[in-house]
Amino acid sequence: MIPPTRRRNLMLVAAVALIAAGGALLAHRYKKQQDHDAVVAACEANSATACSQLCNEPNHPSATACLKLGIMYADGTQGVEQDAAKAVPFFSRACEGQELEGCARFGRALLNGAGIERDEPKAVTVLQRACEGHNQLGCVGLGFAKMRGRGTDKDPKGAVALFQTACDAGQQRGCAELGVAYWNGVGVEKKDEAKAEQLFKTACEANEQRACAGLGVLAMNGPKEKQDPKKAIELFQKACDSDTKDACAFLGSLYVRGMGLERDVPKAIELFKIACDKAPPAGCAELGELYATGAGVEQNLDEAIRLFKKSCDNHLPEGCVALGRAHLMGLGVERNPKKAAELFKIACDDNSPAGCTQLGTVEVEGVGIEKNVASGIKRLREACEQEHPPACTGLATVVETGLDGDKPDYDRALNLYRQACAWGDPNACAGEAAAMMDGRGTKRDVKGGLEKVERACQAGSAQGCSILGTALIMGLGGKSEIERGAKMLGSLCQVGDPASCLKYAAVLAEGRGVKKDIATSRDILDKTCAAGIRPACEMVKRLPKG
Repeated sequence: MIPPTRRRNLMLVAAVALIAAGGALLAHRYKKQQDHDAVVAACEANSATACSQLCNEPNHPSATACLKLGIMYADGTQGVEQDAAKAVPFFSRACEGQELEGCARFGRALLNGAGIERDEPKAVTVLQRACEGHNQLGCVGLGFAKMRGRGTDKDPKGAVALFQTACDAGQQRGCAELGVAYWNGVGVEKKDEAKAEQLFKTACEANEQRACAGLGVLAMNGPKEKQDPKKAIELFQKACDSDTKDACAFLGSLYVRGMGLERDVPKAIELFKIACDKAPPAGCAELGELYATGAGVEQNLDEAIRLFKKSCDNHLPEGCVALGRAHLMGLGVERNPKKAAELFKIACDDNSPAGCTQLGTVEVEGVGIEKNVASGIKRLREACEQEHPPACTGLATVVETGLDGDKPDYDRALNLYRQACAWGDPNACAGEAAAMMDGRGTKRDVKGGLEKVERACQAGSAQGCSILGTALIMGLGGKSEIERGAKMLGSLCQVGDPASCLKYAAVLAEGRGVKKDIATSRDILDKTCAAGIRPACEMVKRLPKG
């Protein structure tokens, strides 16, 4: 038996040991907490390494750290290479951890197919969750989906209500989207450009670059007295340099048109590629047009069609219109007027004046769709009233030919051509030039008409080049210009213009301006006939045999 004194000493030793062990444990925990606090502070100071450590903690991962890390990858900041695919899992984990902005950003990625396969229904579910939790970025994303009917029923009024709520709560992206709605007159009682401008201005001053891009659009396409190309360039450049890469497409358009700066197609291509790769579908359709025409880049119809399809699949009406035109002409794809009409309708149903213009045109002509002249004219008139220049050009053609059931009205047609030409449609300028050369609605002026149609052709009007080529082979530019006219029609035929093919086949058969070549003429007419152009079928019958 241990003596009492020794027992007491042993107990004291044990107590001291226990106290020492407890102190060590407390010291360890204190040190651990200090280390954790240091990592948290580092993450708050935007250290990617620290945020990664917190996000990947096995027991208590930090949703906030995951969100911050996702933003770093999405924006390419804090020394992290921009990578949308790497950002998405962090947004998803942040959302799972009840960080609602993570839900908003994850939903947007799903909606746009940014770094992850597009899943619009799932995107709407995720955005709805964020919005119901009062995350206004999520509400803006949900409104965006409702405005375009992506993953949910199309509901412009519901979208505007969400944008308004977000804007009222101080979410400037909501103000920017609300400005777009007022600018286009969609989901609101009436179009209100002044209100749109104020919304864009306020949000832009708060550094919302989408709104700055909106101000750029106003400076480029607004009322003539407010147009300021240099201001538009400045706004688009600033937005393009930020994460608003769709603004790069607007800037590219200015370089193509030489508006406010020197025309530079290679620079435009560079900008369109940035927008198409980083903010699809922005820029994809415009880039496709350049590949289709070979303007500033080697012509590549396969690449043009790929870009048009990418744009259309991403719900950009202009992409669907471009793809529809390709199907209508058999340019890079099999000629399919029915498919073209379907694509035009998709774009028109998405409130695209360009889509409604094309749909109205094929309705008037009965190409790929049941002929309905009254419906087609109505679409053209409404799009023209929205100041869409090609619609006014189409309406001018209807009025000029009497397709509206009235006698041809050359005066009214000429006024429409002039209006659309002043608004920037080179095809309208070509129509005006043709009227000048023929003396329709105005005094005949062949020289002035040739000069105007030459400018329209140089501005990218295929119709203008066709009219110019036709005028030249008729000798209106003198004998020395007949060969140039024939070559122009031949080039237009190669890119799928049926009317130019008919004219080029005729000059080949006659040897007008080019060496007589019956075999090539027959080949062109056979292919054009096979594409469904009936006049070509009749012309080929009249060619000499052999």
